[in-house]
Amino acid sequence: MNKIAIYAVDIFHGDAVGNFCFSMKETLEGIGSHVEVFSTNFDSNDIKKYDHLVKNINKFDLIIFHYSIYDSNLNFFIKNMEKVYIYFHNVTPPELVSNYSPELAEICSKSYKQIKKLIKFKFFITNSIKSKAFLVNEYGFDAKKINILPPISETQLSKIKFHDKNKKFDKLKLNFLIVGRIVPHKNIEEGINIFNKFNIKYPFSNLKIVGSYDESSQYFKDLIIMVNSLNLGDKIKFCGFLPDIELNDIYNNSNILIHPSMHEGFGLPILEAFKAKVLVFCRRYIISKDLIENDEQTYTDIDSAQIFLLNLNENKFNKIILEKNKSFKFIKKNIQSEIYRKYF
Repeated sequence: MNKIAIYAVDIFHGDAVGNFCFSMKETLEGIGSHVEVFSTNFDSNDIKKYDHLVKNINKFDLIIFHYSIYDSNLNFFIKNMEKVYIYFHNVTPPELVSNYSPELAEICSKSYKQIKKLIKFKFFITNSIKSKAFLVNEYGFDAKKINILPPISETQLSKIKFHDKNKKFDKLKLNFLIVGRIVPHKNIEEGINIFNKFNIKYPFSNLKIVGSYDESSQYFKDLIIMVNSLNLGDKIKFCGFLPDIELNDIYNNSNILIHPSMHEGFGLPILEAFKAKVLVFCRRYIISKDLIENDEQTYTDIDSAQIFLLNLNENKFNKIILEKNKSFKFIKKNIQSEIYRKYF
């Protein structure tokens, strides 16, 4: 039996990196491996401390090291690189968080400097075509050594339950959705502005914003002030973090996912929206071409977003939904258990 350790410096439920670590463990166990999860900062009794991994390094045949932020423990993994596979999630650019969180911006800056050390490892996996291009173009990584594995397992995807009935398209009353943590680089304010422009002409629409938030953060407070100043308090709802069942219900009753994020390694909400037959509308050049190839589904500024939404009709809506099923099938094919057997 193959003995595998999964490690990330931060593993928390509800966070994309943490969720993928847990689902990866489940998938690997499903194909016969013994798997243990380790971290420095975590919120689950199912995770063991990093120090335990250090003391028991010889117990494992393979270590999967998830990298998404600066890690002071990197040198340990470099010393043991013969048994370490890197899974690169990408790193948030520091300038996107500097206004609200200078401390986080500093950590992100250290991460960008640390990435160059990862080139020493022999086996590399990343989450998307975009992240692979980032490593190759910005840091000189060998493209032939980088494999792509979407950050969602077959098991995890199967837990997302959406109905198959056709969406009712009523331009006078569209249900908009934003999914993601309420943090500065997710650019929630732009999504609110896009919705506001549409709502001026079609005032019976609504927007739900799903994602964890800190009520004490200045960013969240500024968003509340913004919503109230636009008189959208009865149209916009901050739902917080939701369990899968409630999130499924919201997807099933939504028409359009606005994804205004300024940076994404992959963009899991987009994949979820595809499965729920929700039209995805996102910032151009942000989402990897694994998911979004059609520029028609992207915008460069609020004005271009408004033009797309005001010209949207039922035929165009259904045509885009049908095309996106192809991307969903591509991702689904590349997360099957056979892929895990090939890599691990």
